[in-house]
Amino acid sequence: MTTGLLEEIVGAPDRDDLPGGLGVVSVSDQDEAGFLAEVGARERARVDLVRRGIDHGSWAEIDLEGLVEDLLVGEHAWRQRWVDARPIVLRGQLDDRLPAFAPLLAERAKLQKPLLKKRGIEQLIDAGLGRLDARFDPLGEAEGRDLERAAGGDPERDLARRFLAFAGVPDFWVKSQQLSTTAQDHSVRLRLSFGAERDHDASNDEVRQRVVAALGTALLPETELLRGDDELLGMLDAFDRDEEDTGDLYLTQDIAYWNAPNGGALMHHDAFDEEYEERQRAVVYAQLTGATAWIALSTQELAARVVEFTELIAEGEMPWLRDVLFRGERGKALQKKILKGGRFVYAELERPGCGQLGRIVNRGPEFTSLLADAGHAFFLRAGDVVVLPNHGFGHTTLHSVWCASDEPAYSLSLALRRGVGEVAAPAGPGASDRHDPRAPSTAPPAAGHDSPEPHPEALPFDPENPHGPRFDWRTRYVEDHTPWDLGGPHPGLVAWLEGQGADLPRGRAFVPGCGKGHDALQLARHGYGVDAIDLVDLCGEHFVEQLEALGGSFHVDNVLTLDPAAVGGPWDLCYEHTIFCAIDPSQRPDFGAAMARCVKPGGHLVSFLFPTNKPLDAGGPPHRATPADLAEALGEAFELIEEAPTNAGELQRNWTERRVLFRRV
Repeated sequence: MTTGLLEEIVGAPDRDDLPGGLGVVSVSDQDEAGFLAEVGARERARVDLVRRGIDHGSWAEIDLEGLVEDLLVGEHAWRQRWVDARPIVLRGQLDDRLPAFAPLLAERAKLQKPLLKKRGIEQLIDAGLGRLDARFDPLGEAEGRDLERAAGGDPERDLARRFLAFAGVPDFWVKSQQLSTTAQDHSVRLRLSFGAERDHDASNDEVRQRVVAALGTALLPETELLRGDDELLGMLDAFDRDEEDTGDLYLTQDIAYWNAPNGGALMHHDAFDEEYEERQRAVVYAQLTGATAWIALSTQELAARVVEFTELIAEGEMPWLRDVLFRGERGKALQKKILKGGRFVYAELERPGCGQLGRIVNRGPEFTSLLADAGHAFFLRAGDVVVLPNHGFGHTTLHSVWCASDEPAYSLSLALRRGVGEVAAPAGPGASDRHDPRAPSTAPPAAGHDSPEPHPEALPFDPENPHGPRFDWRTRYVEDHTPWDLGGPHPGLVAWLEGQGADLPRGRAFVPGCGKGHDALQLARHGYGVDAIDLVDLCGEHFVEQLEALGGSFHVDNVLTLDPAAVGGPWDLCYEHTIFCAIDPSQRPDFGAAMARCVKPGGHLVSFLFPTNKPLDAGGPPHRATPADLAEALGEAFELIEEAPTNAGELQRNWTERRVLFRRV
């Protein structure tokens, strides 16, 4: 790098600096002295970015005066960014009123550790009882247990939840949750909502959304900094209002964050599959203590940057990334699709975790630095607000966050919605047809969720009983008698790929006993090159076509006798579910030997073990399958590095399930 490069970077015609005279550039000790001197002369702050143990490089915040044309700060500039779904950063928006909340914010700093120890929710509710509307009734622990299953959640990260009834409707809750399962990340969040997670995240039920807002006002009085900001809400109302709109904008779905060092959020968006006029308009985020570092940009901008980054690699830049991101035939196919641009890139960015592009958009420090140098990075400090506009899938704000202070940084995130006019409070029992989560469901079970029976892929065929229900799996598929099939990918696998498993390098994966292929396709869509096998060849042509289009392959074979080299192995990752519990316990040493052949040294085996709490002498399949059982079968060839519960209740299974991750030594 040479002197003058700073001006070249910040003066690039496609750089997206925020109005206000401050910008961010990436810096490294390996940069040349001239460039570092230029940066040093203008530097306001510097932060080393680490999230969940991954290095994302260093950023310097600099004064842009004299380097670029002054960008006007004001309603016109913000209106255009609202239309474009680009972040609106309002520095110092809360400065005048924030000092009055200093005592409360000091108490919030003390709440992080109790939340991590599952005690903080009780402290919060006890402190807020005097402010709660008299129609709120905190429910007891026994009642909460009845509601928990209907509410769903993420058993890997969830810490505690307390339910409340409002006007007799037991539909509202406060939940604490870790931001990740990384041991060194002590970030935590507190969320207020209602109903079933995922099902009601995008609900346009204005009655319940406003009840959540009232709950947030009582339990988190600091939300008044946003709810009482008439200037901010008035500006956003002007940006969003159509002639037909009669209702007001309101803030709901309160979340309080404690972003700790080594913590933060991977790239994601807050759009939902909902009608445009009923959509969540934006997320409004306020930094109240400490500092956070952000990447935020529109879907269109991120799509263009992904293509640009891929073009640089294709041209020979950053050669070490070619094998990391685009290795093998599967990787080449992905690279080719990205370089074509168009709908494929947009569709992947819409997916949870950004789909196959998650490996790129969360790549540090290379891609993070490219986005910073393109003007998409900024810091938030106490008193700052960022608005993340949302116009639906394909036209929303994607964002990624890091802690940028030595202590946990406290912030608020609220969803912005528009009302339709006057609404009534939810009626009590008997006066409403709304679902009580404690009542038995009258809806039919989801496809494939009606039986706990697993898929016994590795059981030997029994010539004495060729059509027996236990051994003739071909007949089972022909007659569509496959109750082990979930009708879609395992929810625990989906959550793992978008959470803890997101940081694993995407290489080639092996799925033995793939059945109808739901889990194999899920892995392929998240960037793995997948080779799948099953004892029968009736998984469906559509699955095989899809898998091959994603760079994978399907073979008919038995995992216990498989020669990995014959079907593309060994692999970086093996995914196992309902095979270990299906084989006879006497075959488990054979299974362990097969895994040692199939997984590369340094590779991983992820298994969703089921059933873990079934008595060993109860027989099977499914036979009892615990982490200890699998560890015994694998022997010294593997080491257990992670164990966590999964939400087996979501699968309507009577037995419990645990997810384990082993590393091949």
